[in-house]
Amino acid sequence: MTTRRSDACEIGAEKRLEGLIAAAARHTPSELRELEAQIREAVAAHRSFTGDASHSLGAREAEFEKWRLIHKYIHATPYRDRKAIPRSEQWRDALKRVRNLREPALIDWVVLQIDVATNLEKGIQDMRPRKMGPTFLVMLEFVANAKRKAMAVLRWARAGEKEGILTVNNEWHARTREILKQHGLTETDEDGNPVLSSDPMARN
Repeated sequence: MTTRRSDACEIGAEKRLEGLIAAAARHTPSELRELEAQIREAVAAHRSFTGDASHSLGAREAEFEKWRLIHKYIHATPYRDRKAIPRSEQWRDALKRVRNLREPALIDWVVLQIDVATNLEKGIQDMRPRKMGPTFLVMLEFVANAKRKAMAVLRWARAGEKEGILTVNNEWHARTREILKQHGLTETDEDGNPVLSSDPMARN
């Protein structure tokens, strides 16, 4: 039964990946280069908010814009993993594809996948979150979740400012977690990464 379910998931993932690759063909290299530049600018803009300003409405807007652009870029650049290489090498290939975006959270997350895969290949038990399947689809899910989290927090921040009650304190963080839960998200996993609360990272 487990094998059948695994085979069905693999077939479904391949079918989805095939469709995304076909759809991505419409993007020109110049469009992708322009999008990369926009992402780097958005990352820099978000990082410019420091101290108390990092919790401001402007910071939340910058964070959402950053993840919106990154999601658009990842969605537009699907790829297939090389089959005859270890999982850690597949993730190293993925890292090469996103390093130039200069988003620390995304880079750190991919590095985590490399570390976990490397440990498993060495026979070292590693219980940190991970998922099987094409690295592109796993990474796309991570980025989509990050965008959803940023959107949920931005909506809360806008509502708070409109009502004149936006104060970053324990109540604010509690309300943020409540909003994320409503959107099917936990705030972060044990490594600080946004994940679906209803979809714990599979371990195989």
